[in-house]
Amino acid sequence: MQTASYTRTRGRRLQQQRAELFRREPLCRECSRAGRVELATIRDHIKPLAEGGSDDDSNVQPLCGPCSDAKTAAEAQRGRVRDRWAGYRQR
Repeated sequence: MQTASYTRTRGRRLQQQRAELFRREPLCRECSRAGRVELATIRDHIKPLAEGGSDDDSNVQPLCGPCSDAKTAAEAQRGRVRDRWAGYRQR
């Protein structure tokens, strides 16, 4: 298992970044692409930190809960496949 090479923003600074993101872009980006109007509630990393993404503004997007849940499920599936493949290669 690889170690994390990122620093996750936390605390007050994270709350300020979330508020700024939602002020700038209050609607869920994925819903907007699909022609739906839904308020964003999640500050999501476009490329997950665990996959080498950064914690800066260029790698975040506003999502609603259901879109975030769907994206998280897809990321988890990729992680399971990646872990199985890594285990197979080590044999």
